[in-house]
Amino acid sequence: MNRMKKILAWVIASVLLGLGVGAGVAYFETRPPVTPGPDRPVHSAEAPVRGVPTLEIAETMFDFEIMALGESMRHDFELANTGQVPLVLRLESSTCQCTGVEMGGKPVEEGQSISVPPGEQAQITLGWVAKTSTGPFRHGAQFSTNDPLQSSLRLAVDGHVLQPAEMLPAGLMFGTVQAGETAEAELHLMSYVDQELEILEWEVSPDGVSAQLDVQIAEAQQSELPDSAANHGLKVTASYRSGAILGPLRGWLTLRTNLPHAEEFTAPIAGRVIGPISLYGPGWDAKRGLLRIGPVAADEGKVVRLNMAVRGEHAETTEFSMDRIDPPELQVRLGAGRKMGAALFHVPLEVEIPPHTRPLVRMGAPTSSDAVIVLGTNHPQVQQVKMRVHFSVSR
Repeated sequence: MNRMKKILAWVIASVLLGLGVGAGVAYFETRPPVTPGPDRPVHSAEAPVRGVPTLEIAETMFDFEIMALGESMRHDFELANTGQVPLVLRLESSTCQCTGVEMGGKPVEEGQSISVPPGEQAQITLGWVAKTSTGPFRHGAQFSTNDPLQSSLRLAVDGHVLQPAEMLPAGLMFGTVQAGETAEAELHLMSYVDQELEILEWEVSPDGVSAQLDVQIAEAQQSELPDSAANHGLKVTASYRSGAILGPLRGWLTLRTNLPHAEEFTAPIAGRVIGPISLYGPGWDAKRGLLRIGPVAADEGKVVRLNMAVRGEHAETTEFSMDRIDPPELQVRLGAGRKMGAALFHVPLEVEIPPHTRPLVRMGAPTSSDAVIVLGTNHPQVQQVKMRVHFSVSR
């Protein structure tokens, strides 16, 4: 009897143990799995599950439409963080140095970032300056974010750059002018916008050129404009009365207009006045009235020998003087005239940069200004002979 009780107790215990193990196995088989990761770490029973940021933005592209050459424009892109943790935006790159980027109202550079709290809004501003060329454009900036569903963001602006006005040719070119004669040059100023072009005022510089230049401005017919795409144009005609000064003609004509973003145009004035006195020799550019000496070593110096040819009935009696030398380091010497023919005399002219001259650069624009030599004469038709000189001195 006791034995039967022991067997019954063992059977009951086995059944209960089997039920417990089965329930445990069923629990582990039916429990949802947990996958560890950066956005889903394994949490304890007390730790809450972490949320993520969510980037919301209505537009990523904006069209500036028409921009004038030289004009600048800006556009604000509005965004919001509708997630549960701060949204981080970092500027990775921009397409052009002309593109300015602001985040949260402050200019930023590549590598800088801002943080947008949950439920908050922010602005990213793109600005662009149309300073390169006309035609269509598209520029923008690339950003990275910590939104797992939108890890990168590209914002861009586009449009079309239009040149409001243009000047053709780019200057008043008189070419070679005989002393005492008058020459003409012209240019057209054209408008490409729906606004009639007007020149409000103009001026010629320097004063020496202004006194010898007459400027006339008249409306041009559409058929005579250099560019048929222009909407309106003006013709500028300049008459130059050459005097008794031989050499290069250099000046500027400044035109001020009524057009926004094209308020001022500057046209170079160029030419060369020739007469009974001329120069020739190594480094002399007669067309430009320029003596090119070039680089000079300070401890050596350099001498350039030219000749002045005087022609005509006054050749034998013509004398020269030094009216102006700039910079004073230049040494200029005149030799005795030699009769070369019935109405031709040659006068030697030496231009020297002496040894041990201080370092100088006189190579013309845009590096520096020209050096200048001006010779006075007693010739009845020639008051002065002007020479431009380019040189540099280094140790």
